[in-house]
Amino acid sequence: MTPYEEVDHEDIHVINQADANLFQVGSRVDVLYCYYELKHQPAEDGTIVYLKEVVEMAVSLEPARQRPEGAYRKRQEPGFVAPVSSLLESMPNFIDLDAEIPMKRVFRLSEHHRLHPDEIRKIQALTLDETRPTEGLSGYRGLYGSNEWWHYVQCGKIRRTFASGVISKVYVGKDNGVESPVLLIDVLSSRNALMGLPVHVNDNADIALFQVGCRVDFIHLYLEKKCPPSAEEETEWAPGMLEMAVSLEPVRQG
Repeated sequence: MTPYEEVDHEDIHVINQADANLFQVGSRVDVLYCYYELKHQPAEDGTIVYLKEVVEMAVSLEPARQRPEGAYRKRQEPGFVAPVSSLLESMPNFIDLDAEIPMKRVFRLSEHHRLHPDEIRKIQALTLDETRPTEGLSGYRGLYGSNEWWHYVQCGKIRRTFASGVISKVYVGKDNGVESPVLLIDVLSSRNALMGLPVHVNDNADIALFQVGCRVDFIHLYLEKKCPPSAEEETEWAPGMLEMAVSLEPVRQG
């Protein structure tokens, strides 16, 4: 159990077979993983699937001090945990743009975090506020927007789904949790219809690209809430947008 990964079990990897005897109950183990995105993505349910491989492994020569159960799960950060700006700037793209259809990537959550650190601060503060146990996001996989949180996004531990479709309607309306009206789109895909999807852009000038008949690709994040849903709520997840792209011209007549 570590602050960056929950591992139910892991095969022991050694260069010298004699070192396998060093792995004892109570020993500390450090493991570096890499994640390979599989060839045929996304999966049929829209999720991104990865293959995990051990790059390096180390073990302590004697048992380490045992931590109380759940010690890593209860975050102890006293306040705002800002992501390193270099990490946000070097964050890879998650959507592979279609080479046959001219498209523009108009929103990257990493860029949004870089431009709006105060938004991260507010979300983290609500997570850490023990006087409001039913509000905000869970910190189980790191505080929202922190380097640890982005680690989980990159390795697929925070669930995300890819979707693509054609815009059937563009209008202004209300989005959950947002007081001011926002631009919404209805999207028709081969699987279903998505109604009232908020438009996300890093540059407001790109809002004009969202026209009826244009193709839109996007990746949704499923953000775990701090507490289980109440009887009035339908889900334990809060929606989040990781990335969004739109075609530069209609691909179908509206």
